[in-house]
Amino acid sequence: MDGFLSEEPTGRIFTVSRQNRDATVVIRGYVYQVNTTLLKWIELEPDQRLELEAGEDIDALQEAVTSPCQVDRLLEAVKCREKNLTLRSPEALSAIATFHEHRQSNPTLRLGFRYITNSSVGEERPAITDLGTPGVHLWERVRNGLVTGRAKATLLSAMRRFLRSSTQPSELSADTWESFQRFLKRCTLPELNRLMDGFEWSTEHPSPDDLEGKVRYALITSGKVKTIDDAEAVFQHLFHFLFALLSKRSAKILTRDLLLAELKKLDQVETGRNILSHLVGMEAMLQNRFDRLEEQIAPLQSDMHGVKASLARIEGAVTSLQQPATDIVGGTDTPPQQIGRASCRERV
Repeated sequence: MDGFLSEEPTGRIFTVSRQNRDATVVIRGYVYQVNTTLLKWIELEPDQRLELEAGEDIDALQEAVTSPCQVDRLLEAVKCREKNLTLRSPEALSAIATFHEHRQSNPTLRLGFRYITNSSVGEERPAITDLGTPGVHLWERVRNGLVTGRAKATLLSAMRRFLRSSTQPSELSADTWESFQRFLKRCTLPELNRLMDGFEWSTEHPSPDDLEGKVRYALITSGKVKTIDDAEAVFQHLFHFLFALLSKRSAKILTRDLLLAELKKLDQVETGRNILSHLVGMEAMLQNRFDRLEEQIAPLQSDMHGVKASLARIEGAVTSLQQPATDIVGGTDTPPQQIGRASCRERV
């Protein structure tokens, strides 16, 4: 594969020779799986649970199976793809062979398989039948009972020939592929029909960018939250919770009760935030009032300085008036009246 060029900070060019080192596709696929899981968790019924990374990416289980049409476990593989899907795609062949392996390992359980992808259906070249109909559509016609009688037998025979002539996917184990090929070699058409009945192709799901919006919308329409802002906060919390859960080696089980518990935690956090916000608001209000009081008191403080100066002058004047008269005359201890009498005697 030809490399591409990357400019260094120094201005020199570095040639990237291995483009497959880019993890964008892998990360994008993982995020798509997390968001798909979130959507299914939000829509989960009280008697259902999800097991993650068990049989497939998502295993949906019903607590009580009441209908013969229901399966004990629905295995769901979530794939974010860049290309159209055909039955010749390695991912498609791997999924079919893996489903056969699950059935072989669990003969007492009624298993179902759903292949979930954002990609559209493409055409096999050469086509599986003379009509040129895409193999995924032919498969779904059989599964939905839209083909009967001799036309159905002809289609099942063509499907078996196609699968037997297909090449083993490189990422699938040889044991799994060989077991599937042995099944195709010896199975009757009704047995192949039962395999196809249990396998659903679910294509054209929302794109990675649209899926996040669908999760937020589901939070609102399900009554989990009321506003768009609340949906954004809850989405981020649940995404981080689920991402952390998937990174653990322990069992990963999602229930409706667990979802409600996580929403309650978020409510408690939001309540704490509201209380803190209220306290901060009260602090700001009190500070504002304090500032206004300071502004009102400032002129009064200036006036008080003037009043204090006036009081000091008055106090000085009163003090002067209260002093003895002798202090004014010159310091003699004789009262004024006595001085007057003495002067008169001297003149006589």
